[in-house]
Amino acid sequence: MALAHHQQAPIFTLPRELLRDIFTVNTHTYPYSPNFEYRLFPVTITRRSSQVCRLWRDIILASPMIWGRCLDIDILEHSQTWADEVLRRAGNSALLAVRGLGVQTELGHVEQGFARRVIRECWERIMVLDIEPTWDMLRDAGVQDSLCRPAPNLREFYLYGDAGGGSMPFSSDARLFGGQALMLTRLYIGEDVLPQSLVWPSRQLFESSHLRSLTIRDTVRISGRELLDSCRQMLCLEELSLNISSLTRVPEGSTSLSSSVSLPQLESLWIYSSCLEVYPDFLRHLIARPRKRRVLVQCHSFPVYDSDTLQTYARAIHDTLRRDMSSFFGDTAKPGDINYLEVSLSSDYVCFAATRHGRMEESDTYTRVVFEGTSLLLPPAAEIQNSLATIMVSLPLPSTICEFRFTFFPSPMLDNLPPLSPLFAALGSVRTLRVSLDALAYITEKMESNDRVFFPSLKFVALDDMTSFLEPYEPGNASSPPEKLCSFFVLRVYMSHPVEVLDLTKSILDVGDITVLETFSGLRVVWRRVSRSRRHIRVMEYICGSGDPERLLMVRKRTAHNKTDED
Repeated sequence: MALAHHQQAPIFTLPRELLRDIFTVNTHTYPYSPNFEYRLFPVTITRRSSQVCRLWRDIILASPMIWGRCLDIDILEHSQTWADEVLRRAGNSALLAVRGLGVQTELGHVEQGFARRVIRECWERIMVLDIEPTWDMLRDAGVQDSLCRPAPNLREFYLYGDAGGGSMPFSSDARLFGGQALMLTRLYIGEDVLPQSLVWPSRQLFESSHLRSLTIRDTVRISGRELLDSCRQMLCLEELSLNISSLTRVPEGSTSLSSSVSLPQLESLWIYSSCLEVYPDFLRHLIARPRKRRVLVQCHSFPVYDSDTLQTYARAIHDTLRRDMSSFFGDTAKPGDINYLEVSLSSDYVCFAATRHGRMEESDTYTRVVFEGTSLLLPPAAEIQNSLATIMVSLPLPSTICEFRFTFFPSPMLDNLPPLSPLFAALGSVRTLRVSLDALAYITEKMESNDRVFFPSLKFVALDDMTSFLEPYEPGNASSPPEKLCSFFVLRVYMSHPVEVLDLTKSILDVGDITVLETFSGLRVVWRRVSRSRRHIRVMEYICGSGDPERLLMVRKRTAHNKTDED
């Protein structure tokens, strides 16, 4: 029988230049990229590509630039021969030396000999350096010398970890990169990696580079004047993240602080500070409104200030936040950017946040302001809570906000807090309300006093704190948890805006007696029940008015076999 004839498909070959570009693109996958996989390390994928065929191998071996991008530090630490070969193939090309996340755990501790060698011998050729140095590596005289030399090709520099470098002896006149890194666009310095003298780059570095991203996780001790002067040099800055431990005061009315600093390209601003001076001496003079989209300013554990000083700072905080928040909601945030609002008020914690889905890491646009610390317990600090509350009730909030988290803990410090009724009234599109029990009582009180319903679109209420329901139920006691809960639902029904779902799944504890909710026919109550052995968690549900109110008496009941119904 004659064999069937099969025509062979033609084989096409891509141009060598295009293949080389493809292989180069493959080396752009960094370990901190999304969805990174171990098998996609640049050196691994390049080596495997070179074994496909002779043409590919010839192209890759003849391209030093490709091998210069294959310096996966944590892999090459374990093979001296392979490390020598990669450096030989890289020739005199620019180098990308990048750590591999998780490799040390898989392959064991590394001595960072290869990283030291690259920094000591190839410093002028490094284009990207991403390392997590050890104490021994930072103590290396050659490494210290390189870090303080000009870096003509350096574009990105990431120094992670906590190596105790803050106490590392460097020369008193040493400056990071010798104050010269003309190509530098991204700079990241981790916590306690470098001594304080090197943590904040010199002004010459800002003048000679084109920084787009500056992140310093270590505590920065600096004057307001120096910080503003540095920002004036960074006109291309898109991301700024600082941890400011102290900010040297500049006399009020000083000419050095009279002019504002504009950062027109800034998109992300993260400031962690343990001093309130960051508002009057820095943030008040910083104008970044045109494109500012991601903002986090958190003041924590700040010291005790006298009454006059604190009032001065409170005014600066009020003016700055009113300006920036009004601009954020009025100009920056686009329709659909913000659908989640969070407000937390207590004697030692104040927070205001607006994001998408309630998660900053998944949001392109957000603003978050936090004040935290025992210093807020002092009477003069009430000015801060009052200022923030005054701003919140006057913001042009978008109609896209559909979820509102409100936490409120009554305290004498908050007795003179401006009413938040205008804020509640502006949230007409909210369908989900996540609250603490005291916050729910506060909302109920304001609805009664204003004789109007807040959140007319509300369908879903989630209670955050459930431990208070473990207290014995006292019928008629207005301060008991079930009565606080009941008062809110009664008022909603009276105002013809009943709630459909009550979510108690925040707690896995037995929440006690809420049989009083049986009268709210149609209300769906959802909670979690954990077994006595703590091995099983079940989601329970009950429709109020179904005729079985004992379901809302949330205690373990013994079965005929002397076992709990959860076990």
